[in-house]
Amino acid sequence: MKRTTRLVRIFLVLTVSMGFLGSCASIPELGVLYRMPQPTSRLQGMEVSLVIQDARPSKEILRPGAKGVFGVFSGNISYSLARFNEKGFKIGVFTLREALRKSFEKRLEAEGLKVVSDSMAQVPKIVIVVEELYLDYKDRRWVGEMAYEARVVKEGQVLATQHLTGKAERIRIMGRKGADRVMGDLITDMVNRLDLVKLFSQARLLG
Repeated sequence: MKRTTRLVRIFLVLTVSMGFLGSCASIPELGVLYRMPQPTSRLQGMEVSLVIQDARPSKEILRPGAKGVFGVFSGNISYSLARFNEKGFKIGVFTLREALRKSFEKRLEAEGLKVVSDSMAQVPKIVIVVEELYLDYKDRRWVGEMAYEARVVKEGQVLATQHLTGKAERIRIMGRKGADRVMGDLITDMVNRLDLVKLFSQARLLG
């Protein structure tokens, strides 16, 4: 009898533990697929460092409408990358800031730039100041908006700036797939719209 009771207790503990682990594993992540533009060599051979600054008034990605659909949200990004005219593949799970850094790194590399350590003071910095980036759900649509300023900084002096804003929408069909697509489309569009040649030209860093 005692052995049976002990086995029942062990079974209950294992059941509760598995339920707890299962609930943790099921916390949804926001999927983002960044699609790289066609590579060029317009800035080939130049070195830059990259800095991402999160200046958003609210650090939360989801607005109230989106929270109502997601429920509990991990705050993490399931990040995938697609090279030009290729299918995407998953890189890993990152914070929003890490995902943005990877996207902008690939954007710079697509122009022929080499991204080096920020400690190399002699190279110009590309500073991306994220002013807004969120996802909401209203009127049966997923809506995402993003705004940022790109700066070229060298030896502490801002040489050129470029300000971009954008919006993406998608009707909700099933589940949260529309949310993933909106964020992927938004980040792809906003990162790829950065005109690096114009930025470097304004900074008078082109030969």
